[in-house]
Amino acid sequence: MQITSHPTADGAKYFDQSDRNAMPVLLRMLNWLADRDSDLRQAHKLRNMPQERLEDMGMTRKQACA
Repeated sequence: MQITSHPTADGAKYFDQSDRNAMPVLLRMLNWLADRDSDLRQAHKLRNMPQERLEDMGMTRKQACA
């Protein structure tokens, strides 16, 4: 089975969910780590964002830190 990848707007590649089971375990682990790193970086940005920017997005400080 051939694994197909697709470019995203930032130049990264993602794999179709149907192809994930065909990916080697190491590649799946690396993808999981990259996804987790992205989530942590986004959470860090929200926690350190000024209050007025959070208000512009309709978020409270409590929601940003959750």
